[in-house]
Amino acid sequence: MTSDRNRGLTTDSRCRQLPAGALLLAAVLLLSMFGACGRRAPLPAAPQVSPADFPPQEGIASWYGDEFHGRPTAAGDIYDMHALTAAHRELPLGSRVRVTNLENRKTVEVEVNDRGPFVRGRIIDLSYGAARRIEMVNEGTALVRIDLLSLPRAMTDRLYRVQLGAFTVPERARDLARRAAAMTENQVDIVSGPCGRRRCYRVQTGRFATRDDAEALRQRLERKGCEGFVVIADQ
Repeated sequence: MTSDRNRGLTTDSRCRQLPAGALLLAAVLLLSMFGACGRRAPLPAAPQVSPADFPPQEGIASWYGDEFHGRPTAAGDIYDMHALTAAHRELPLGSRVRVTNLENRKTVEVEVNDRGPFVRGRIIDLSYGAARRIEMVNEGTALVRIDLLSLPRAMTDRLYRVQLGAFTVPERARDLARRAAAMTENQVDIVSGPCGRRRCYRVQTGRFATRDDAEALRQRLERKGCEGFVVIADQ
Protein backbone atom coordinates (compact mmCIF):
# COMPACT_ATOMS: atom_id res chain seq x y z
CA MET A 1 0.00 0.00 0.00
CA THR A 2 1.20 3.47 -0.79
CA SER A 3 1.82 5.66 2.25
CA ASP A 4 1.30 9.43 2.57
CA ARG A 5 5.00 9.92 1.97
CA ASN A 6 4.90 7.78 -1.17
CA ARG A 7 2.01 9.86 -2.48
CA GLY A 8 4.16 12.96 -2.37
CA LEU A 9 3.40 14.41 1.04
CA THR A 10 7.02 14.84 1.93
CA THR A 11 8.56 17.06 4.57
CA ASP A 12 11.79 17.57 2.68
CA SER A 13 12.87 18.39 -0.88
CA ARG A 14 15.60 17.62 -3.35
CA CYS A 15 16.57 21.25 -3.91
CA ARG A 16 19.87 22.15 -2.28
CA GLN A 17 19.92 25.07 0.17
CA LEU A 18 21.03 28.35 -1.41
CA PRO A 19 22.97 31.27 0.09
CA ALA A 20 21.04 34.08 1.76
CA GLY A 21 21.68 36.41 -1.18
CA ALA A 22 20.09 33.97 -3.57
CA LEU A 23 17.07 33.59 -1.28
CA LEU A 24 16.63 37.37 -1.25
CA LEU A 25 16.69 37.36 -5.04
CA ALA A 26 14.12 34.57 -5.01
CA ALA A 27 11.80 36.63 -2.84
CA VAL A 28 12.09 39.55 -5.26
CA LEU A 29 11.35 37.25 -8.18
CA LEU A 30 8.29 35.80 -6.48
CA LEU A 31 6.97 39.29 -5.75
CA SER A 32 7.55 40.38 -9.33
CA MET A 33 5.78 37.28 -10.66
CA PHE A 34 2.67 37.70 -8.52
CA GLY A 35 2.59 41.50 -8.29
CA ALA A 36 1.55 43.62 -5.36
CA CYS A 37 -2.07 42.51 -5.67
CA GLY A 38 -1.31 38.84 -6.26
CA ARG A 39 -2.09 38.94 -9.99
CA ARG A 40 -0.55 36.18 -12.08
CA ALA A 41 0.89 36.40 -15.56
CA PRO A 42 -1.50 35.29 -18.34
CA LEU A 43 -1.25 31.64 -19.28
CA PRO A 44 -0.05 30.61 -22.75
CA ALA A 45 -2.57 29.08 -25.12
CA ALA A 46 -2.78 25.30 -24.79
CA PRO A 47 -3.18 22.86 -27.70
CA GLN A 48 -6.06 20.54 -28.56
CA VAL A 49 -5.56 16.98 -27.35
CA SER A 50 -6.79 13.50 -28.25
CA PRO A 51 -6.19 9.96 -26.92
CA ALA A 52 -3.46 9.57 -29.54
CA ASP A 53 -1.40 12.13 -27.60
CA PHE A 54 -1.06 9.67 -24.71
CA PRO A 55 0.79 6.55 -25.93
CA PRO A 56 0.64 3.32 -23.89
CA GLN A 57 2.83 3.22 -20.78
CA GLU A 58 4.56 0.31 -19.10
CA GLY A 59 5.88 0.45 -15.56
CA ILE A 60 5.19 -0.37 -11.93
CA ALA A 61 1.70 0.01 -10.44
CA SER A 62 0.91 0.23 -6.74
CA TRP A 63 -2.43 0.49 -4.90
CA TYR A 64 -4.05 2.34 -2.00
CA GLY A 65 -6.99 1.35 0.15
CA ASP A 66 -8.63 1.90 3.54
CA GLU A 67 -6.20 4.62 4.69
CA PHE A 68 -7.77 6.94 2.08
CA HIS A 69 -11.28 5.43 1.94
CA GLY A 70 -13.94 8.14 2.28
CA ARG A 71 -11.56 11.04 1.68
CA PRO A 72 -11.72 13.56 -1.20
CA THR A 73 -9.76 12.84 -4.37
CA ALA A 74 -8.09 15.40 -6.63
CA ALA A 75 -11.21 15.29 -8.83
CA GLY A 76 -13.33 16.37 -5.86
CA ASP A 77 -15.30 13.15 -5.42
CA ILE A 78 -14.98 10.81 -2.45
CA TYR A 79 -12.51 7.96 -2.73
CA ASP A 80 -14.16 4.55 -2.64
CA MET A 81 -11.52 1.85 -2.25
CA HIS A 82 -13.89 -0.71 -3.80
CA ALA A 83 -14.62 1.33 -6.93
CA LEU A 84 -12.55 0.93 -10.09
CA THR A 85 -10.47 4.11 -10.02
CA ALA A 86 -6.83 5.17 -10.13
CA ALA A 87 -4.38 8.00 -9.50
CA HIS A 88 -2.06 9.15 -12.31
CA ARG A 89 0.39 12.05 -12.56
CA GLU A 90 -0.49 13.28 -16.03
CA LEU A 91 -3.67 11.83 -17.50
CA PRO A 92 -6.58 14.27 -17.32
CA LEU A 93 -8.94 13.65 -14.42
CA GLY A 94 -11.94 11.75 -15.75
CA SER A 95 -9.94 9.74 -18.29
CA ARG A 96 -10.66 6.03 -18.63
CA VAL A 97 -7.77 3.61 -19.02
CA ARG A 98 -7.25 -0.12 -19.32
CA VAL A 99 -4.59 -1.52 -16.98
CA THR A 100 -3.04 -4.88 -17.84
CA ASN A 101 -1.02 -6.83 -15.29
CA LEU A 102 1.85 -8.02 -17.49
CA GLU A 103 2.70 -10.73 -14.97
CA ASN A 104 -0.63 -12.58 -15.30
CA ARG A 105 -2.40 -10.79 -18.23
CA LYS A 106 -5.38 -9.80 -16.04
CA THR A 107 -7.00 -6.49 -17.09
CA VAL A 108 -9.22 -3.84 -15.51
CA GLU A 109 -10.74 -0.58 -16.76
CA VAL A 110 -10.54 2.35 -14.34
CA GLU A 111 -11.33 6.05 -14.18
CA VAL A 112 -8.53 8.45 -13.25
CA ASN A 113 -9.88 10.58 -10.40
CA ASP A 114 -6.76 11.30 -8.35
CA ARG A 115 -3.13 12.42 -8.63
CA GLY A 116 -0.16 10.16 -7.87
CA PRO A 117 1.86 8.10 -7.34
CA PHE A 118 4.74 10.40 -6.41
CA VAL A 119 7.31 7.65 -6.08
CA ARG A 120 10.07 7.46 -8.66
CA GLY A 121 9.56 4.45 -10.92
CA ARG A 122 5.81 4.03 -10.36
CA ILE A 123 3.32 5.08 -13.01
CA ILE A 124 -0.14 4.49 -11.52
CA ASP A 125 -1.84 4.01 -8.15
CA LEU A 126 -4.86 1.70 -8.36
CA SER A 127 -7.77 1.52 -5.98
CA TYR A 128 -7.99 -1.60 -3.84
CA GLY A 129 -10.90 -2.81 -5.97
CA ALA A 130 -8.94 -2.39 -9.20
CA ALA A 131 -5.86 -4.03 -7.72
CA ARG A 132 -7.97 -7.06 -6.73
CA ARG A 133 -9.25 -7.39 -10.30
CA ILE A 134 -5.73 -7.86 -11.64
CA GLU A 135 -4.58 -9.90 -8.62
CA MET A 136 -1.80 -7.64 -7.33
CA VAL A 137 -3.05 -6.88 -3.81
CA ASN A 138 -0.82 -9.39 -2.03
CA GLU A 139 2.32 -8.37 -3.94
CA GLY A 140 1.63 -4.66 -3.47
CA THR A 141 3.08 -3.72 -6.85
CA ALA A 142 3.04 -5.19 -10.36
CA LEU A 143 4.45 -4.51 -13.81
CA VAL A 144 1.56 -3.14 -15.86
CA ARG A 145 0.64 -1.61 -19.20
CA ILE A 146 -1.69 1.41 -19.34
CA ASP A 147 -3.81 2.06 -22.45
CA LEU A 148 -5.89 5.23 -22.63
CA LEU A 149 -9.45 4.46 -23.70
CA SER A 150 -11.05 7.89 -23.56
CA LEU A 151 -10.57 11.46 -22.37
CA PRO A 152 -13.23 13.36 -20.41
CA ARG A 153 -15.70 15.16 -22.64
CA ALA A 154 -14.73 18.56 -21.27
CA MET A 155 -11.03 17.96 -21.91
CA THR A 156 -9.91 20.30 -24.71
CA ASP A 157 -6.45 21.48 -23.71
CA ARG A 158 -3.59 20.90 -21.33
CA LEU A 159 -0.49 22.53 -19.93
CA TYR A 160 2.65 20.79 -18.68
CA ARG A 161 4.38 21.81 -15.45
CA VAL A 162 7.34 20.66 -13.37
CA GLN A 163 6.46 19.59 -9.84
CA LEU A 164 9.27 19.96 -7.33
CA GLY A 165 7.64 18.79 -4.14
CA ALA A 166 4.41 18.38 -2.17
CA PHE A 167 3.86 19.08 1.52
CA THR A 168 1.16 19.13 4.16
CA VAL A 169 2.97 21.99 5.93
CA PRO A 170 2.66 25.27 3.95
CA GLU A 171 5.87 26.74 5.38
CA ARG A 172 7.84 23.87 3.82
CA ALA A 173 6.26 24.56 0.45
CA ARG A 174 7.06 28.28 0.70
CA ASP A 175 10.68 27.50 1.59
CA LEU A 176 11.06 25.25 -1.45
CA ALA A 177 9.33 27.82 -3.68
CA ARG A 178 11.81 30.52 -2.59
CA ARG A 179 14.78 28.27 -3.33
CA ALA A 180 13.36 27.16 -6.67
CA ALA A 181 12.63 30.74 -7.75
CA ALA A 182 16.34 31.53 -7.49
CA MET A 183 17.07 28.73 -9.96
CA THR A 184 14.63 29.58 -12.75
CA GLU A 185 13.07 32.55 -14.51
CA ASN A 186 9.78 30.66 -14.70
CA GLN A 187 6.96 31.44 -12.31
CA VAL A 188 6.96 29.21 -9.23
CA ASP A 189 3.54 28.47 -7.73
CA ILE A 190 2.21 26.79 -4.62
CA VAL A 191 -0.90 24.89 -5.69
CA SER A 192 -3.07 23.79 -2.78
CA GLY A 193 -5.67 21.05 -2.83
CA PRO A 194 -7.18 18.26 -0.74
CA CYS A 195 -5.04 15.28 0.28
CA GLY A 196 -7.38 13.00 2.13
CA ARG A 197 -8.57 14.86 5.24
CA ARG A 198 -5.63 17.24 5.04
CA ARG A 199 -4.55 19.90 2.59
CA CYS A 200 -1.57 19.46 0.31
CA TYR A 201 0.70 22.23 -1.02
CA ARG A 202 2.41 21.36 -4.32
CA VAL A 203 5.33 23.43 -5.59
CA GLN A 204 5.15 23.70 -9.38
CA THR A 205 6.88 25.81 -12.00
CA GLY A 206 6.58 26.47 -15.71
CA ARG A 207 3.56 26.30 -18.00
CA PHE A 208 4.25 24.69 -21.34
CA ALA A 209 2.20 23.57 -24.30
CA THR A 210 4.52 20.59 -24.91
CA ARG A 211 5.99 17.92 -22.68
CA ASP A 212 9.41 18.40 -24.30
CA ASP A 213 9.59 22.02 -23.11
CA ALA A 214 8.64 21.00 -19.58
CA GLU A 215 11.16 18.16 -19.63
CA ALA A 216 13.88 20.60 -20.71
CA LEU A 217 13.11 22.77 -17.67
CA ARG A 218 13.11 19.74 -15.40
CA GLN A 219 16.58 18.78 -16.65
CA ARG A 220 17.91 22.32 -16.16
CA LEU A 221 16.65 22.37 -12.59
CA GLU A 222 18.06 18.92 -11.91
CA ARG A 223 21.50 20.10 -13.02
CA LYS A 224 21.20 22.84 -10.41
CA GLY A 225 20.38 20.30 -7.71
CA CYS A 226 16.58 20.58 -7.71
CA GLU A 227 14.83 17.36 -8.74
CA GLY A 228 11.24 17.13 -9.94
CA PHE A 229 9.00 15.49 -12.49
CA VAL A 230 6.64 16.60 -15.27
CA VAL A 231 2.91 16.73 -14.57
CA ILE A 232 -0.16 17.99 -16.40
CA ALA A 233 -1.72 21.00 -14.73
CA ASP A 234 -5.31 20.51 -13.62
CA GLN A 235 -7.41 22.99 -15.55
